[in-house]
Amino acid sequence: ESSFVSSFRGDCHFDSMPPRAHSLSRFCITVLAMVLPHAATSHGDVHHEPASACSSSGSTVGSSARCFNRASYRLEHLGDDALDLLQAHQRSLARDSHGLGARAWSGLDLSPARERRWSTAWQESGEDAGSHFRILGHYNTGTHLLRELLLKNFDSSVGVPGADFEGILPGCKFWKHSSLAVLQTKSPKTLEDCGSSDLIVLAMIRNPLSWLRSFHHVAYDLYECSKGEDWLTRPCRYPSGVPGLLGGQQYANVEAIWSDWTQDYDSLASFGFKTGLVIRYEDLVLNTSGVLARIAALANVTLQPSVVEQVDEGANPLAEHKQDARSFAAEKIATKSYLSEYTPDELQQVCSRLDRTVMRRHGYSDCDDLNL
Repeated sequence: ESSFVSSFRGDCHFDSMPPRAHSLSRFCITVLAMVLPHAATSHGDVHHEPASACSSSGSTVGSSARCFNRASYRLEHLGDDALDLLQAHQRSLARDSHGLGARAWSGLDLSPARERRWSTAWQESGEDAGSHFRILGHYNTGTHLLRELLLKNFDSSVGVPGADFEGILPGCKFWKHSSLAVLQTKSPKTLEDCGSSDLIVLAMIRNPLSWLRSFHHVAYDLYECSKGEDWLTRPCRYPSGVPGLLGGQQYANVEAIWSDWTQDYDSLASFGFKTGLVIRYEDLVLNTSGVLARIAALANVTLQPSVVEQVDEGANPLAEHKQDARSFAAEKIATKSYLSEYTPDELQQVCSRLDRTVMRRHGYSDCDDLNL
């Protein structure tokens, strides 16, 4: 028996019956889904177990056990071809994810430690930039994902801002998580050049019920607002020292933050922007190429598709990999798994505080669908 098959047995824990289906790594599931169809085709196994039986959600323990045992048998017969198949599958997933990992595709920003290394010096890619992007969005709305995709798919004819800027400079240069309304009130000159013909603003938003759960897990400067049993109802205040002149700014609740930021982006022209696009995080994940094409049209440039071929062949083939990060994010959006993290009472209360008109404008219908 090859070491590859032995590793697979150990990683998937199916030698003991029943298997621990609830604790399987996603990579183990990926191996199963990849191996079973190929083995059935190559070896004519009429007792083929559907790849869906390998799913960690919705499958019974019994079907998972059959899936594991048959996968082991087929891996043994595939021999050395199994690793080749797996690496080819990884390369395919890498292209689909543009080489970006789970953190980016989940909508999170840079790691909390990284977010503390801000700079007041403006940096921008694009040596021959004829158009300049400005990326806006609250925490965990996909601003980091969007920036990485722009860098990977556009050439030097467009300027993409650096990730760590926290200052306020002429030329419509400010912290990407800033409130446009706060800037307009406290520092109106900051927005004076936002109507430049070569400037394109890209504002990220996210389904509020999904965003709130992400915020509850990782809230960065608003950490204190994400803790406690009353985190959804009590006022939320930005601590002193937060960029964008937000220090000390208080909101009635976390839901009000989502509504205020999204309302600002719905009226970009009122803040001086002439060319802009509001991008839903969900669309960026589910229709990445379509969103990038719309951005390219705004910038009047040709899209340079990213092709990620390189996979580290020295990596453990049964370790967690980032290549399926996009599909994992897409699955969470499609299944609305974030809803299960609320109690019925919490859903009722959250929907009563969110701006339902703004939600409907962007196709966020969870509250309506639940008749709340």
